[in-house]
Amino acid sequence: MPVLESRIIERAGDEVNGSARLRRSHWTLCVTACVLVAIFAACSRSSRAERLLQEARVEVKRGRLEQALSLLERVSREYPATDAAREAEKDARLYRGLLDAKRLDPLRRARDILVQTAREIEATHTRGGHWPDRLATAADPWGRPLVYERTQTGYRLASFGADGAPGGEPDLVIVNGRFTEDPLGGNP
Repeated sequence: MPVLESRIIERAGDEVNGSARLRRSHWTLCVTACVLVAIFAACSRSSRAERLLQEARVEVKRGRLEQALSLLERVSREYPATDAAREAEKDARLYRGLLDAKRLDPLRRARDILVQTAREIEATHTRGGHWPDRLATAADPWGRPLVYERTQTGYRLASFGADGAPGGEPDLVIVNGRFTEDPLGGNP
């Protein structure tokens, strides 16, 4: 019987029965899986950031700016490289400004009331040559009457802020037409 010659094909390295091909496709599968996991993680982070941003915007619509600002700061802090974080930073600047304006509004109104009242006092002095003994009822933004007193050299006019007590909440005081205490620093 004739002997059949069989040819052995040289294979690369330690490849037997196509195992190198399997290793290559296994490696490709692993790399693809890692890339997909990274993309999913990035999308997941981005979507969590976006959800928090939307939550903050709902809080704004409800009029709860402090809570909204807290959420916006969280988005910026926890998800800094996302589009939502960039949006959150813009929104946070706006809401910080609104909160400052809200906080300063009563002081600004009190300052305006004091200036107007001091002008009336000065006008009375100019017309009659004397300081008024008392004021017509003028109230500050917190509903308290302004504190007016004549002094030996003129007058003192004050509003003691939200707490109504001297030295507590920022006080506004005018002595003889000039502010001696003004938490706004002359900026109405």
